Amino acid sequence: WYPALLSDELKEGSPTPLQICGEKILINRVEGVPYAIKDQCVHKGVPFSKKIECHQKGTITCWYHGFTYRFSDGLLTGVVGMPSSNVIGRRRVKTYPMIEKKGVIFVFVGDEDAAPPPLEHDVPPGFLDDGVAVRGRRQEVAANWRIGCENGFDSTHIFIHRDSILVEGADLALPLGL
Repeated sequence: WYPALLSDELKEGSPTPLQICGEKILINRVEGVPYAIKDQCVHKGVPFSKKIECHQKGTITCWYHGFTYRFSDGLLTGVVGMPSSNVIGRRRVKTYPMIEKKGVIFVFVGDEDAAPPPLEHDVPPGFLDDGVAVRGRRQEVAANWRIGCENGFDSTHIFIHRDSILVEGADLALPLGL
């Protein structure tokens, strides 16, 4: 699980492109629920985010050839000008699991064939506890994400390890990272 956006950054019906772990993702809030799909049409591979077109609630339409997909499951629901196309209902854009907790929207970027682990496995100890408040600031870092994952630019990373002696028994406000 990766923190993608702060909850107040994702407005209803305003698809937002991001890149996490090399994956280009388009996140949208539909009826209050965040959804994430790959930012790439399955037809010709163009990014949806180049020109956002949402003609029906909860969908994204590719600006290039008019293929329309649902954010909730990635299913192709229509093709502009070809309502009886035999690919409708048979093709999908990759989707990503999402969870919104404590004012943070998390996206799971991992093995799509495996169920994602519980969120509590990937956040600091106590993060999800009642009474814990989260304040955030999001910053994009131009870096190789693999270096970041291996402590390359996040000096506070040591605090998120469950068995860290720096965390055990301490009453600390733990960062997700910098």
